[in-house]
Amino acid sequence: MRKFILLALWALIELAILVYLLVDNKFSTYILPFLYLSGIGVALSIQVDDTKLSTSKLSWTIVILTIPVLGIILYMIFGHGYMSNYQKKLLSGSRFNYPSVSKYRLTDIKLSDQQHNIVNYLDLMPFSTSYLHNGGDIKYFNYGTDKFKMMFDDIANARYYIHIEYFIIKPGKLYNKLEKLLIKKAQEGVEIRILCDYVGGREITKTMIDTLSQHNIKFAFFNKLVISMLSKVSNFRDHRKIVVIDGNIVYTGGFNIADEYIDLDNYYKHWEDFHLRIANSSVVLEYETFFGQTWYFATNESLFKQKYYINYDVDKENNDSYLYPFIDGPDTIETFVRDVFFKCIMSATKSIYITTPYLIPDMVLIEALVIQANSGIDITIITPGLPDKKYVKLATESYYYELLKVGVKIYEYKGFIHAKKMLIDETHAIVGTANFDMRSFRLSFEVCCLIIGGQAISDIKSSIDDNIANAKQVTNEKMKEHGVFKRILYTLIRVFSPLF
Repeated sequence: MRKFILLALWALIELAILVYLLVDNKFSTYILPFLYLSGIGVALSIQVDDTKLSTSKLSWTIVILTIPVLGIILYMIFGHGYMSNYQKKLLSGSRFNYPSVSKYRLTDIKLSDQQHNIVNYLDLMPFSTSYLHNGGDIKYFNYGTDKFKMMFDDIANARYYIHIEYFIIKPGKLYNKLEKLLIKKAQEGVEIRILCDYVGGREITKTMIDTLSQHNIKFAFFNKLVISMLSKVSNFRDHRKIVVIDGNIVYTGGFNIADEYIDLDNYYKHWEDFHLRIANSSVVLEYETFFGQTWYFATNESLFKQKYYINYDVDKENNDSYLYPFIDGPDTIETFVRDVFFKCIMSATKSIYITTPYLIPDMVLIEALVIQANSGIDITIITPGLPDKKYVKLATESYYYELLKVGVKIYEYKGFIHAKKMLIDETHAIVGTANFDMRSFRLSFEVCCLIIGGQAISDIKSSIDDNIANAKQVTNEKMKEHGVFKRILYTLIRVFSPLF
């Protein structure tokens, strides 16, 4: 907070000096160097800031040195890398005061050395509240129509509570159907809570919220801001997607609540994604805890009560696969998702498959991919051929050159693909909400799941094979066809991509 106040005062001083120069420029010879020297001072302070990825430090330094006054103001609004009030509130409140799920933790199971290394890292994460569990019954979805049909069936059968958390909720046919179903369940006495990110839910109307409230359905925005674009925490988003039903079923993955996710958008036509349904596993209680933490931050209502945590018999759970869910966000200085991605990449001995809508990694992950490719590891990356954001597509393409050069195979899906999957050696995988980009690594609250072995891994490999079959391979020859202007554009957008 002290740093923010000092930056604000300094920006006001610089702004006053700039206005003075417009009125009387006789001292410009002295004042202009002062403005640039002050920019250098702020840039140096950024370099010693341990809440930022090194790549974003470089980008902000360039912005501030290029446009000192405006650059500092932009940095004040969008440059913060740490949402300390989230962690402080959970620690001072009830983060750890909930019915323990540690009794369901698996310890005496056989894992490979590489799998054990990743599990051990997750066990040692600061502020971690999750553990390794039996997988239970796992089903995956590539198509929104399939996912929502089954999810609505599960909601219709709910008896006690339904907890819903999405990054995006938009009015439309999908939402209308969900709202009608939730109202019916609320009338039956089922507790219902809905949490949506404030930015992702910007199309939610007061009428929608009032309708839910009238039927005793609790609704809350995450990180609601009075003046969203001018808040220093406006860049922090709840990107998680979690639906917990009666503590027995959880849905998590890439799909949000909007019509494009069920192929009702003329631009996308078909929306390819990846979502999990997990049932009959104590791992569901971990997702209930994740929801409870975010709900507590948004509403001050504690859900860490026994009635939301049903009892499980671990010996009766399906153990075909093992699951380790984990969360990350700008409430901690550490970059857990990025680091787990790194460990998985470096653990590979045969193959790496990555599916992501946005390929904007930092240099640590780029170097990891290059090192593994040069070590003979077969690496395949799948990105969208149809972009949802054109500037992000350009940023993604800017990374193709160095990856293709070391033999990484890159495919562009014939359409838009929103799936987030990483498969290592066809033995373990990470799926969830995190994209392979710096926004997910530093600015967004994410939830992912490490999956080890079993039919779930075979299913993930099958979905990746289907994605490749419906994709076009990018070649060095194709990239060389790009003209000078586009190459310059790639260079510029690459420099500033960490700010997206």
